[in-house]
Amino acid sequence: WLGVSGGFLGVLIVIRPEFGSLDTNALLILGTGLCVALQMLLNRKLGVLADPAVISLWGAMISMLIMLPFVPFFLSPIEAGLIWLLVSIPCVAAASQTLMILAMSRAEASVLAPFTYTEIISAIVIGLMMFGTVPDALSWVGIALITLCGVIVARAKARETRGRQPKI
Repeated sequence: WLGVSGGFLGVLIVIRPEFGSLDTNALLILGTGLCVALQMLLNRKLGVLADPAVISLWGAMISMLIMLPFVPFFLSPIEAGLIWLLVSIPCVAAASQTLMILAMSRAEASVLAPFTYTEIISAIVIGLMMFGTVPDALSWVGIALITLCGVIVARAKARETRGRQPKI
């Protein structure tokens, strides 16, 4: 729990929320984080019970039903040159979701955790390419804390797993 708390502190250092002025967007971001955490827990539990493609399909259908009522309020004409994007995003999302469920059903979370750090690298690269931003010194401290706590949790989990194995 110390490692998880330290990682959360690292996230707060990177984000630096202003608690005095929480707005709707901040609450939406918090809700998104909670939904992703819930999704990962469900993927881990369901991945061993059913085929990952079936779980991914049900997740997509439920998401569609939840978002469908909002379509009339946000739908706008799509440029013909962007149709490829409209088709490729769901295909890539479906493939990544299915592969994530498959991985979670076959490997321990501690084995998969290091792969999630590519999200940090991707966020830095996208921020640089799209917005011309580079993390400041305090953000690097938060990133280092997140990574360090993740490594500590993974090592502790590996030690715990080794301790349970019978000795021959």
